[in-house]
Amino acid sequence: MVETATTTTITRTTSSAAPNSHAAPSATPSPTAAQAQRNDETTRLIYNLKIIAFLCLLPFVLFAVFLKHLLDYLFALGQKEKDVSGKVALVTGGGSGLGREICLELARRGCKVAVVDVNSKGCYETVELLSKIPRCMAKAYKNDVSSPRELQLMAVKVEKELGPVEILVNNASLMPMTSTPNLKSDEIDTILQLNLGSYIMTTKEFLPKMITRKSGHLVAINALAGLVPLPGAGIYTATKYGIMGFMESLRAELRLSDCDYVRTTVANAYLMKTSGDLPLLSDAGISKSYPGLSTPYVAAKIVKGVLLNERMIYVPKIFALSVWLFRLLPTKWQDFMLLHFYNFDVRSSHLFYWK
Repeated sequence: MVETATTTTITRTTSSAAPNSHAAPSATPSPTAAQAQRNDETTRLIYNLKIIAFLCLLPFVLFAVFLKHLLDYLFALGQKEKDVSGKVALVTGGGSGLGREICLELARRGCKVAVVDVNSKGCYETVELLSKIPRCMAKAYKNDVSSPRELQLMAVKVEKELGPVEILVNNASLMPMTSTPNLKSDEIDTILQLNLGSYIMTTKEFLPKMITRKSGHLVAINALAGLVPLPGAGIYTATKYGIMGFMESLRAELRLSDCDYVRTTVANAYLMKTSGDLPLLSDAGISKSYPGLSTPYVAAKIVKGVLLNERMIYVPKIFALSVWLFRLLPTKWQDFMLLHFYNFDVRSSHLFYWK
């Protein structure tokens, strides 16, 4: 009897322990999960070591890049401007300022020029100036490039009257020096649609035909505000950063699609003397830090870069190095340098005051 009772007790104990083992599974990961975790850690370690190795080699890389650009600048090694005579160039915002000067530069190189601007008076004034250039053919197109419908109709008209667009220069933009809290919703929409939306829509309109012809060049006139933020013009700065992102993404897409025979260029230009915003920017001390450039000078540099198929143009060139070094600084140092360059004080605080 005793033996039987003991056996029964052992059986009950075993059977009651079984459910507990299922209810509380072991916290130790399975061999497969542990191996996967070790693999991930090894991969991350290798990546970190590559970054450290790159940083160690960085001074040599920078020296090589500097030497290349110096040689290109001094001797223009193997660089020859492509022939665009007889090609159609369409310039948005061509009725005044930088857009007008770009039209003149392209016309001097033999391009047929489609001058596009919402200001019809400015358009015809530009065409009149172009008519003084020997053998230049130019037409004015009053158009709001932020309107998809108007853009489509204009594209058909340009191709019918001048021919297929070979060079598209997106230049039209607004530069309101108003802080974001002081902008109305419809004003923000207008800036976004013109400064960024029109660049996207014109590209979408003309690029497919360039790909079909296996020839073309897309040019985006950007600003240094697309590389370094401009306090007091947050929405404007956002559109310029957007242009950079869009054009760089587009360039990669064209290459991956085996369509990189269509070239892309982003021109990052400093403030110009003819800009209507210069008095306001002068209040912030920007002009004092680095005087504005003349539009003919900027236009000549941009067009030359386009004809050399440069992916990125900086006017002036020294700002390319300045921007790169600026991004390497810690955040607080960046803020200090930024505010020091713009020389913001109590008089100019209204440009970005949020309180």
